[in-house]
Amino acid sequence: MNQLTAALADWVPALIVLTGVIVTLTGLHWWLLARRGELGNEARLPRQLLLAGMTLVGALFIVLALPISDTLRGQVLSLLGVVLTAVIGLSSTTF
Repeated sequence: MNQLTAALADWVPALIVLTGVIVTLTGLHWWLLARRGELGNEARLPRQLLLAGMTLVGALFIVLALPISDTLRGQVLSLLGVVLTAVIGLSSTTF
């Protein structure tokens, strides 16, 4: 039983950060997009980009709060960087 509580105690900061990120992103979505349903596509785009950027920052906070070793954390952050680079590269309209 003590091992279970010790294992769960390691995950409490990550769960708090995860909850904070979810609440923040939900509130930001409501504040930027949901309460203004009459916005056109051109007015929504900067708000959507801001929300996407905040999502990336939230993912970074979650990875940094995980109870994993420093080398594994570095590898996960490198993977996120490669995925972000691939998304930007593949979303390009010109080759």
